[in-house]
Amino acid sequence: MNLSPEPGDHKRFLEELNEKEHEKNDTFVLANDILLKCHPYAVSVIRKGITIIQSRWDEASNWARQMPLTIWNCVTNLELAVEWASKRTHVIVFMTDTNIKKLKCSAVPRFASHVKEYPRATPEI
Repeated sequence: MNLSPEPGDHKRFLEELNEKEHEKNDTFVLANDILLKCHPYAVSVIRKGITIIQSRWDEASNWARQMPLTIWNCVTNLELAVEWASKRTHVIVFMTDTNIKKLKCSAVPRFASHVKEYPRATPEI
């Protein structure tokens, strides 16, 4: 069973991430130009905005770059779970077959005649 993710999907995602990084850098250039020309009271607000954008970008890009390893670990764990379940299923099937063969070979209990008479003795509802 092959559960591996498509490598092309993540490659396209990283390409788009690089494009967005260029847009982020262009935004920072504009923000720095604005900082040079803005009122002194606005400097702290603009710097705070730049800091927020940078920290959120770092979080998102780090997550995106670690994603293949995380996906690989998850897929590996799923494959191991599937293999474990498959082995357990084979054991259960073997045990069930063995028990059925034992039941077929075992003697019929002495009270079997009473069991055959039971449906006739039971009143219909």
